[in-house]
Amino acid sequence: MTTPRFKVGDRVRARTTIRGVPAGTLGTIRRVVFSATDLYDVQFDDQPTHHVALGNELERVEEPEVAP
Repeated sequence: MTTPRFKVGDRVRARTTIRGVPAGTLGTIRRVVFSATDLYDVQFDDQPTHHVALGNELERVEEPEVAP
C-alpha cells in the first residue's frame, strides 16, 4: 500500500473538470479511500454533494499563514 498524497482536511483544487465540477474549484478532502490507490472523497466548495476524485485530478492548496 502506498502513502496517500492527501489527508483528511487538506484543501485541494480541481486540476481538471471532475464529473461536472469545474477545473479550479476548491474543496476539502473528506475521506481517503484506502481500498483503492490514490482515491479521495472530496467536498468541493459550493457543491451540494461530495465527489470521488483521483489524486492526479487534484492539487494541494496551501492555506495562508494567519498572523498572531
